[in-house]
Amino acid sequence: MDKERDKNRGAARVNRYEQQVNLADIEKAAELAAALNVPLAYLFADSDELAELILSYSALDAKQKAKILADVRQKSGADKSGA
Repeated sequence: MDKERDKNRGAARVNRYEQQVNLADIEKAAELAAALNVPLAYLFADSDELAELILSYSALDAKQKAKILADVRQKSGADKSGA
């Protein structure tokens, strides 16, 4: 399918969901995320900052993700390693 057409359909669906005409189920949300080429979690972010963080994090490689996650755990006090 044409990506531009997928994006247009996705935008129409999002508009209907925003207007509460339809309620999204997880399968439709996953299809929408795939059509928009964004992580599924992005669609459920409750702030612009979280959405940006999700997009940025998803663009990193595994090693970078592990470092970021360790840094965030340490800074938030959620580090279980005792370091």
